[in-house]
Amino acid sequence: MVMRIAFVMVASAPLALWFGPAAAQDARWAVRTADAQGRSEGGGCAAARTRAMDEARKYLGLNIRGCTCAPIASKGDGPSAVYRCRVTYEVLVRTSSN
Repeated sequence: MVMRIAFVMVASAPLALWFGPAAAQDARWAVRTADAQGRSEGGGCAAARTRAMDEARKYLGLNIRGCTCAPIASKGDGPSAVYRCRVTYEVLVRTSSN
């Protein structure tokens, strides 16, 4: 079987598809989320995207929709030093056993 990798830009987010002949015809997109923490919004989103990519290795494709972050309340009076971030993404899941 010949495996092909196709990279497509969808809604300004990278979409990677791993498929052989007719694999995409027997699949559907399923929404997932991944959470992570970081010392900045950028760091938290990067960590959450890494978790999403690690999880997506089990599936036929990945489409990252977006990332949102919120500061975690600090115990002192100063600004938060940590952000909790959540990435929403889709994975392409095989629907048949063929």
